[in-house]
Amino acid sequence: EGGPLWMLEHGVGGPGEDRLEYNGRVQYPERLHVIARAIDITTRLLSTIEVFAEEMSAEVADWPTTTDPGLTASTRRLLESIQRRHAGRDRES
Repeated sequence: EGGPLWMLEHGVGGPGEDRLEYNGRVQYPERLHVIARAIDITTRLLSTIEVFAEEMSAEVADWPTTTDPGLTASTRRLLESIQRRHAGRDRES
């Protein structure tokens, strides 16, 4: 109650209305269109980081050691993939 979706559903924050507080912070319902996008990118980023961490955790669990020379080929593939991804982004600009 009192968060961004609640404010939108209850139509609060019109001109001349008192400012509401949510978790001790003054709210600006007239900025919900911007706030929603900030929430969207933040939750997408956190989700991506979580998936990445889970995948990397599973991958490194199989490593016999962090200094295994046998990892060189997979390290090269990873670095080349990162380089291609970056180069592709440069061409799109």
